[in-house]
Amino acid sequence: MEQIKKEFPWISYGDLWTLGGVAAIRYSSGPQIPWRPGRTDGFEHHATIPDGRLPDASQVSQSFTKAENSVFTNNVGSGSPSNHFQPNGL
Repeated sequence: MEQIKKEFPWISYGDLWTLGGVAAIRYSSGPQIPWRPGRTDGFEHHATIPDGRLPDASQVSQSFTKAENSVFTNNVGSGSPSNHFQPNGL
């Protein structure tokens, strides 16, 4: 990503990472996801979420983790479009 950021310094890291995600999903035969630029990068301490305000991953229950893993492994499959997980309404 840094090489792309150097070539296009005007794009924010937020836009660069989200665009990369959209492109990766499309490249792997996933759905076309609408994308729009405009994210700004916050490097100042007051521009980011304070420590302690995000969920603590170490507190996730094992049953939740197992459920999430089964959804992923049972629905992603071999990578063919027919095996992709498609939530209701998409």
